[in-house]
Amino acid sequence: MQSLNLRNLKFTSWAPQRELLNHPKIDLFVTHCGANGVIEAQYYGVKILGFPITDEQESVSYRIDQMMGVGRRLYLDQSPMEFLTSVNNTLFNEPSMDL
Repeated sequence: MQSLNLRNLKFTSWAPQRELLNHPKIDLFVTHCGANGVIEAQYYGVKILGFPITDEQESVSYRIDQMMGVGRRLYLDQSPMEFLTSVNNTLFNEPSMDL
């Protein structure tokens, strides 16, 4: 199994979202699938990893994954390592995910 480099992963309670999404080193936006955040990520060409909480967010996550192909949806029944490996393989190694 391939090891994952997590040195560039940062968790924070608040960040200037648009400025970060516009930064050239940002590769992935982890979001609850609120419409504004998804639209901003698409505008800046950043891949999306969604973890919906409400029904509306579930609908948005379905569209970004199944219909638009600009991101993937997180399923909470995966172990953290399965999840990170899946993210790495699908978002960064699939040609269809090249935005």
